[in-house]
Amino acid sequence: MNHTHHATPTEKFRVLVIEDDPHNARLAQVHLTRLGLECRHAQDGHSGLRAFEDAPPHLVLLDIGIPGADG
Repeated sequence: MNHTHHATPTEKFRVLVIEDDPHNARLAQVHLTRLGLECRHAQDGHSGLRAFEDAPPHLVLLDIGIPGADG
């Protein structure tokens, strides 16, 4: 699956964080948002795949030990 997309000057760089630990997910979201990035979060592999398909991000930060999937 090759989804290459570059942010245009008028669009924010989109990051998808797939992380089951709420503290780590919130920490990532806070820091990424402070950098001016658009940040979305998913708690497990299945919702992460749906989020990826709904709005393909420019970058995925993936916890490799998430419930229901192996990163």
